[in-house]
Amino acid sequence: MIATAALLPYTSNAAWISMVLVTERWRRLGLATGLLDDCLSLARSKALTPWLDATPAGARVYGPMGFTPTHTVQRLSFKDLDAAPDAPAELPSQSCL
Repeated sequence: MIATAALLPYTSNAAWISMVLVTERWRRLGLATGLLDDCLSLARSKALTPWLDATPAGARVYGPMGFTPTHTVQRLSFKDLDAAPDAPAELPSQSCL
């Protein structure tokens, strides 16, 4: 597999574009843009408003396609499987486009 994207129903009139991923070797060839176009076409055909959240790298793809920041979200990750459960986590900010 070299690229993925999904359009997930969210509410009766909205959908979330998710898992837009491209294997490093295949990036910058328009694959993410093409998959995103497919998701947008499907959303339009079902009268759904598309939403997504983006990393800074993803925002470079989504911005030129008309997505704009609306909210700030925080992406959480568990960095150390041996860490104590009460250890503070690093919380980088991400944009929700």
